[in-house]
Parts: sequence; C-alpha cells; structure tokens
Amino acid sequence: MIALFESRLKVVFILFLILFVIISFRLVYVSIKMKDLGNPFQNTIGSIQRGQIIDKDENLLAGNFLVYTVFIDPYVIKNIEDTSQKLAPFTDYQYDELYSKIKSNKNKRYLEIAEKIDKETLGKILSLKLTGVYYRTDILREYPMSESIAPLLGFVDKYNHGLDGLEFYYDQFLSKGDDYSIKLTIDSFMQFVLYNQLMKKGEEEEADWAIGVISDAQNGQILALANWPSFKPDLYSTYSIEKRKNRAVLNVFEPGSTFKVFVAAALLDSSNISFNDYFYCSGKYNVTENLIINDTGIHGRVNLKDIIRKSCNVGIIEASMKMNTKDLYSYIRNFNFGSKTGFQYPAEPEGILKPLNKWTKMTRSIINIGQEISVSAIQLITAFNSLLNGGDLYEPYLVLEKNLKNSVSEKTKAKIIRKVLSFDTSKTIKQLLIDALKGDDATGKSAYTDKAIVGGKTGTAQVPYLKGKGYDPNQIYTSFLGFFEFSGNTYSIYIGFLNPKKNRYGGTASAPVFKNVVETLVSYLKIKNIKPISISEMKNDDKALDDLYQNASNRIINKDSVPDFTGLSLKEVIYLSSKLGIKIKLKGSGFVVSQSVLPGTPISPDTIVFIELKYK
Repeated sequence: MIALFESRLKVVFILFLILFVIISFRLVYVSIKMKDLGNPFQNTIGSIQRGQIIDKDENLLAGNFLVYTVFIDPYVIKNIEDTSQKLAPFTDYQYDELYSKIKSNKNKRYLEIAEKIDKETLGKILSLKLTGVYYRTDILREYPMSESIAPLLGFVDKYNHGLDGLEFYYDQFLSKGDDYSIKLTIDSFMQFVLYNQLMKKGEEEEADWAIGVISDAQNGQILALANWPSFKPDLYSTYSIEKRKNRAVLNVFEPGSTFKVFVAAALLDSSNISFNDYFYCSGKYNVTENLIINDTGIHGRVNLKDIIRKSCNVGIIEASMKMNTKDLYSYIRNFNFGSKTGFQYPAEPEGILKPLNKWTKMTRSIINIGQEISVSAIQLITAFNSLLNGGDLYEPYLVLEKNLKNSVSEKTKAKIIRKVLSFDTSKTIKQLLIDALKGDDATGKSAYTDKAIVGGKTGTAQVPYLKGKGYDPNQIYTSFLGFFEFSGNTYSIYIGFLNPKKNRYGGTASAPVFKNVVETLVSYLKIKNIKPISISEMKNDDKALDDLYQNASNRIINKDSVPDFTGLSLKEVIYLSSKLGIKIKLKGSGFVVSQSVLPGTPISPDTIVFIELKYK
C-alpha cells in the first residue's frame, strides 16, 4: 500500500516538474518576443527587407521605410484609466474608446492600439514608460511616384513578396535584401509628364483607358511607360484587376493606320515603288464583288507621301499590291510582329499574325491598314524605332543594371535583334513622317510643334468583338505613333485611347497629347544635366513647364541657391530640382516635410539634397 502511494506521489511530482518547465519556457519566450518600449532597438521584424528599384538618375521608384505597431498586454495593466489617457493621443481612438477597448479585453495578452506610426511618435510613447506596452517593427514598401507608374512596378503583399509587375518579375532577386537593387531605364520626369497628359486627356474625353510609351530609338531603352486609369500600390487590394493591369505591355489591339508606315517602309526598302508612283483613290477598294473596304473620302491621285499624310486606305492597299505577298509577310515578321520582343516583364504577349498559309484575299488587303493583325504597344514602338535609327531592330529593355552585394553590378547592354531596313530607307521614312504632319489635309497636323523636329502617323482602329466575328460599332481605338529629335537623339512616343467620347480619331484625340508631351520634354531636356540657369534665360521655350509648375517656380530664390521644397508635391520637387540642376534623394511619398540642405544655401556641383515626403 505504501509502495503504491509512493509511486503515485512520484508521478504527481514528475507532472508538476513538467508543468513547471513548460511555464518557465513560456515565460522566457514571452519575455523575448515582447520587449518593453524601454529599449526601442530590440524588437521583432514583421516583414522582409527588400531591394530598391530606382530610375536611371537614381531617384527612388520603390523602396523601404520603417513603421511601428504598438500593442499592449491588457492582463498586466493595473491602471487602465491612466494608461488610456496617456496613450489615446497617439492612436486613432478617443480616450473613452481606448479605455473601453482595454477593459473589455482585460483577460487577453495581446491588443494592437496603433499601426504604422513613425519613429518620432514611437519615441513619445517610449518616454511614457508604461507597463505592458510593446511594439513591433514593420518594413513597408513605398512608391514615391504612386499611380503614375504603379501598373509597371506592380506591388507586394504585407510580407514584402512581389505579387505583380516588376516587383513580381524580379521578386527572387529583390527579396535577397536591401543590398540587391535594380536601376531602370525609366526617367521619372518623363514618366510624370506622360502619365499626367494621358490622365488629363483621358478625363476630358471620358475615355475607357489610355496608354503611353516613350523610348530611346537608338538603343531600345524604355524611358516612360504609363497607364490611365491607375491605382495606389499600397492600397492595391481596393482596386479592380482592370485598373491594376499594365495595358501598355499586356494588351494587344489592331494598330489601325499606324501600321501603314511599316507597309510603306517595306515597299520602299524592297524597291517595289518610289515616290514617282501614283495611285487613284476612289473612296473604296473592292476586294471581291461582295467585299469592299471603304476610305474616309475620295483622295484622288496619290503617291506614298500623300498616302501617309492623308492616311489613305485605298492608296496603301493599291501600293501594297505591287509587292509579292510572301515578301510583305517576311517584312512584317522581320519587324517582330507576331513574336515576343524579349521585354523584361511577366506574360509579354506575342500578338496575333496569321501564318501566311491562312491569309485570305481580305487579309492581303486589310492588313495594310492595320486590321487582321494585333500588336502590343511595346511591339509597335520597338518596330517603329527601327524606322528611325537606320534600320536596326533593338530588343526593348527596362533594366539598366542590377546592383549586387559588395558593390558588384550587372549592366544590361543594348541588343540588336536584326537589321530590318537599309539606312537609306530609314532616312526616307523619317522624312516621310515629318512631312505627314504638315499641311491642312494632314491627319496628324495637331501633333505638329515648332519646338523640335517631329514626325508621326495617326491611327484610328475598329475594335473586334471579344466573342464572335466582326467589329463592335460602339467602340473605337485612337492612337498616334511619332518621334521627336533633341540634341542628336531620337525619341519615339506612342499614345493610345480606347473609346474617347468627344474626339473619335487619332488625329484629334491622341495627336494633341503627343504635341503636349514633346513640348514639355524639350524644355526638360534643355535643362537636364546642364548648369543651373535662371528664369530669365529660359525665355519662351520653357513657358509650358513654368505654367504647369508655377507654384514650384515661385520657390526659386536665385539660380545659385537651394530653394524651399517644403510642402511641394513629388512632381514639383522633380521639376524644380531639374530646373536648377540640383541632385536629390527622395524618401516617402506625398508632400515635402523636410530637406537636408537649408533654403538659400549656395548650390555646388556636389550638392545633394535629401528630401522626405509624407501625406498630410
């Protein structure tokens, strides 16, 4: 009996010992995981540190910033009234709300009371030295340019894992840590200008959406790529998939009359026609007795210059018939239509180009006016660059370099896919595009500006039904494909709108946007990377920029001094710093709350101003 009692006593003792060990380990765990605010440098990290994405001038496009989540252990708080009174000013709660919240959760061990607070606010809470108050450090992703570039960059989840766009495409690389960054070919100012112009015209026209691309025709770099409407990446879950979509890369569409320039290039390059060849436009083209392609009017006797300037459907079809069908198909293929370009972006589409053995009589005719073929904006501007640069088809690219740990970098080199045209043909086509904007009968006349050498082609395309055959009479896609020259460089620009309500043609909806973008960029390029100049030196060439950013211009003290950036938006900061030739480093988004160099400080070649922005 005694032996049995002793045996049971041993069992009870062992159970108590095990329970004691468990409780001890639990107490140690809690003490480690929940560090008191008395030591703000010992805390848990709620998400991973991620590499930055910067533009070609090293302005921040996607980066990290630290925020703090403050939580309490209601169970250990003895004076709820005092704790609530002291903490309420730093939370979103009124005193009575916080008091009730703590009291109703008195038996719980974890209760969040403030999220995403900054270090300054955390320090104030720290100084209270309250029992049972703890914090966690979170690393959030910030996007200073917000909507203007969101569909391209994409976004991350709460753990900083890339979910879309470049954040997704380069997730494995960027997730290695903040020593691994990516420098893009994007020019932030060009990006802002392009997006703002698309947004302005899109809202004015009540369009469904708009896209735009700017490229360096000499090497294939993508300098700007914008979509409207857009979204705020930190609030991505509140937007529809359609608003988050990067249409400038992912959408395919019939190019319409912009495609005529590629047919014209093929005809000239193959020596099938010259400018001395004339064709007659009666206003319609009979494919067969029952298949008729209509034109916008009767253009009469036209040569290739007239065809491009007037956007004559009948003329380009008649001219195209001078060329062997197989040769035409080969040129279209050589321009890379119907194939991926190699663009560094997830899910790049191939577009649609029928195999030659599937071409019908209608295909042979209508493809010359950009129907029965679908392309992306990237494909279109990539092919267009070859018309401008001497005939070289460059692979388009977005990443200038990938910066690795220990200052090692992998730089991207421009890559020529193939030669598609002779230098002479390219030169001739370029002049053809310049002439296409001149004259009262030019469909692209509203794209003309005397601020730079410009050229281009309008496009107005029907939109096929998503299901079934034929075209939707209630939809229209308008576009403009053009270029401008500055200081020996050639820049290509593509503008597209779906269903503009007031102006239903490429020449009236898209071409004016091209003009506005060019005039703003010419002023910008004149001051980029050049010594600071005063307002008086800028004269009339910079009127468009000064009018657009009058508030920022008013901050200029003189040409040799750092201005007061406080309160300006990010766009205004970029404009003003570019105008004065000041190097800047940006952090945050919203409006300027601080700058590292005081206003009035003399500007030197080494001056770098660190600027912090926050939403008011």
